[in-house]
Amino acid sequence: MARDKQIQSQVCEFFGRHFVSYAGSYYLLDSNGNPTGKPVGFNYSGFVVSICGRWNLMTAGHILEDLANNLRDNRIIFDREYLVDCYGPNPRTNHPTPFDFEAAPKTFIYRDGLDFGLIGLSDYYVRLLEANGVLPFPAIDWLRQPSDYDFYFLYGLPKELNPVDLERKNLVLNPVMMFVDKLPTRPECAKATDYPRFFGCLRDKDEIQSIDGMSGGPIFGMSRDDEGRDRYWAVGVQSGWWPGQRIIAATPMPVVGRIIAETFQELEEQVLQG
Repeated sequence: MARDKQIQSQVCEFFGRHFVSYAGSYYLLDSNGNPTGKPVGFNYSGFVVSICGRWNLMTAGHILEDLANNLRDNRIIFDREYLVDCYGPNPRTNHPTPFDFEAAPKTFIYRDGLDFGLIGLSDYYVRLLEANGVLPFPAIDWLRQPSDYDFYFLYGLPKELNPVDLERKNLVLNPVMMFVDKLPTRPECAKATDYPRFFGCLRDKDEIQSIDGMSGGPIFGMSRDDEGRDRYWAVGVQSGWWPGQRIIAATPMPVVGRIIAETFQELEEQVLQG
């Protein structure tokens, strides 16, 4: 049993090389713009992707939309913010990096079955993440993927295992991997959407009661390539959850890649047209 847990921990750390969370706390503001009550802690799941050589933190679109709307409407003010990048094996430091969400470039889509967002990371943050062993997913891994995989799993930070202890000003870091059985068709609990989504059923039935907090985390797929080597890809950004059926939904990474590629093409055409 101890050996099994050790192996599980090592595997979790291996995939944690791609995982970075955005954490901290904020105050709710009253109608006069004054902070009220105690700070509200958060630790959002995410992973790093490279777009045209630039690193970005990818997470769920609804997370970024909620933050952007609350900031715009003067409903919250940040108390502290961090990038947490110590999920991989042998990080140089376990201390989170102070981060400024409002100053960072970002974009998000939360509509028509799409639910993903990107936070641009400056060279300063890239150097710190690299030093701690973080690896981004290149765009080629989004667009050129197998049509099916030997197995899938979800990686993230369920809130029930990762409370934000504001009294000790410390984050509890317990990332988990949960095996997922891909569903061949859209389940009845999910409405039809303009864009395709990934649907799967969590194989685990007992250990984690809720995956609240895992939105924005990657769904990995593993299979063997043409040369018989085991390989893995980020196949989706988790965003939906039906607890009664333990069914999850995600935006497929090839769909994300196609939208990003189309956006860049439109920008290039606009530049060429003056």
